[in-house]
Amino acid sequence: MSRGRRDVMVLVASLAVFAVCAVIAADGRVGPIERAAFHAVNGLPNWLYGPMLAFQYLGVLAMPLIVAVGALAFRRWRLAAALVLVVPCKLALERVVKWLVQRERPVTTVGDAILRGVHPGGLSFVSGHAIITFAIAGLLALVLPRRWAVVAFVLAILNAVARVYLGAHTRWMWSVGPRSAWPSRPCWICCWTWPVTAPAALGPRR
Repeated sequence: MSRGRRDVMVLVASLAVFAVCAVIAADGRVGPIERAAFHAVNGLPNWLYGPMLAFQYLGVLAMPLIVAVGALAFRRWRLAAALVLVVPCKLALERVVKWLVQRERPVTTVGDAILRGVHPGGLSFVSGHAIITFAIAGLLALVLPRRWAVVAFVLAILNAVARVYLGAHTRWMWSVGPRSAWPSRPCWICCWTWPVTAPAALGPRR
């Protein structure tokens, strides 16, 4: 199976998983299991605030552009282009999803949530931070050695956990998983499925 065809299949599967999560999230209710999972993370000690805040910054809107600069330094032109495309894809798709799915923040759905420097208002599905971190990890996994690709995904998971700890989301499942990396797939398709084959453009894996 060609890389392009496999990538399209992953995109379709990711959208299917996302659709299921969206239907569940649209209900708006926080069940006992979800509430317990939220409190288990949100109730962690306050001394973790510094590290969790640092992990949260991995999902800011400028992060794909920062990583793209690094890609340019290593002459990974298509990777840099895909990382830049993450920004408009995230902004557009996030807006559409939040228009379709009205999932409130934990301060509304849980009530006794501990907020640590996050805005109490707004919608919590999807997690914009998770979209960015998992899109970056998904793109880096195409070019990094496997051990470093694992590091990229671990950092993305820590970003998602941090968002729950800070009180922005009720459960880390809403922040991570296959659906979180879905913007990386159209970015990858746009930048790699050109006449030049992906392996030639990316170079050998280490």
